[in-house]
Amino acid sequence: MLFNSKYSKIEYDNNNEIFFHTWKIESISMTDNNFVAEMQYLTRFLKLFKPLRILIDLREFYFNVMTQMQFWVDDNVNKVLLQNNCQKVAFVYSSNIVSNLTVEQTFNRNYSSKLNVAFFKDFNKAMKWIKV
Repeated sequence: MLFNSKYSKIEYDNNNEIFFHTWKIESISMTDNNFVAEMQYLTRFLKLFKPLRILIDLREFYFNVMTQMQFWVDDNVNKVLLQNNCQKVAFVYSSNIVSNLTVEQTFNRNYSSKLNVAFFKDFNKAMKWIKV
């Protein structure tokens, strides 16, 4: 494990070269500042490891990424993914429909629209896709 906080954890699977970002149920109480801090930790590890494949587990993600924050993520996280030549980004949906929609909207922005992104309801299907 690379990082573990109240809201999320970050892991790297060397064998399969997959970077995991898993959100926790506590994300329901996050503020915009907490979200930015979590994403800044993520960005540091993205720059360090330069992963080609990333799986983001949203099954316990309950934060609504509002429009201003969506642009921030695109400019500060997705831009790094693109610069590092990330090949695939898989998301496993949350049970919270609103947070899913706000995450999807984040990936319709400038940098993110150039990434190979897929959304899944099933974790195993996401893993299968990311490994190909």
